[in-house]
Amino acid sequence: WIKQPATKVVPMAPPRSAASRAKEEGPPPLRSDARPEGLPGLGPQDQKRVDKANAIYLFISEVAEYCQAHGILWIIENPERSIMWLLPIDQALLRHSSVFDVCYDACMHGGLRKKAQRLRTDVAALRSLGLRCDSSHDHAPWVSVHHGGRIFHTAEEAEYPHIFCARVAAGA
Repeated sequence: WIKQPATKVVPMAPPRSAASRAKEEGPPPLRSDARPEGLPGLGPQDQKRVDKANAIYLFISEVAEYCQAHGILWIIENPERSIMWLLPIDQALLRHSSVFDVCYDACMHGGLRKKAQRLRTDVAALRSLGLRCDSSHDHAPWVSVHHGGRIFHTAEEAEYPHIFCARVAAGA
């Protein structure tokens, strides 16, 4: 579908969990800054998760390279501190003079929580999305207590806020 003449922009958002730093605070991490491709000695299940995620990361970098070579705009989105950004295949995209990162807090684009995100892209108009929280608004909590149990609200932030979508669409 990318090769269709009508394709103007390819947005990509690979899974976050296998490259998340949140794993540093819970179960053992799967990656580190020094070993972004995966830590040695992982158990079979964790190694399978890392391998699958690495295949996806390789695919999106290849799609971005294809788009770059054929004049198609592209966007990759993930949390700002994701270890994915440290992978050599993702770092290599920055060698193109038109490629840059946009770091922003989702709360500045309609999100309920202060969530630091990053776009790696060649869509120049998206530079204006690089807004950091100005503390002019309240944030919903990431964790709440309900009937004595803790509820983590991370899944609620998986959807892009409408305002953010409208701004990306206007820029792309």
